[in-house]
Amino acid sequence: RSHILPDVEALCDRVAIILKGRLIRIATVGELVQDSAQRVEIRCAGGAHLMPPPALEDQLEVKQRPHETVMTLRDERRLHEALTWLMGAGADVRAVTPQRATLEELFMAAAAEAGALPAEAGRRSA
Repeated sequence: RSHILPDVEALCDRVAIILKGRLIRIATVGELVQDSAQRVEIRCAGGAHLMPPPALEDQLEVKQRPHETVMTLRDERRLHEALTWLMGAGADVRAVTPQRATLEELFMAAAAEAGALPAEAGRRSA
């Protein structure tokens, strides 16, 4: 039993989420992660200022750096659409990396869904 979620994630095969004395869910860490929407990080070379088209605006978080542009796509199901846009814009895509949700993020989302936290709390990053 622990509330230190990074340790739980590293050491345990199965986890139980208990909120206000109620068992909310029992699953393996893999099952919890599999059930969550997966983000994808896309890195493009150069510091070109790429602004997402309106269809992807709410799906992409764009960070400009001096020698690269790093984008986080909120929903992996939109990856093909995002890559098609980037290639069409002439971007030099260097890396596409899935970003798995942490156990803490999954716990916060479950707590918000169960009404134990405000909904915004379940969407913040760890």
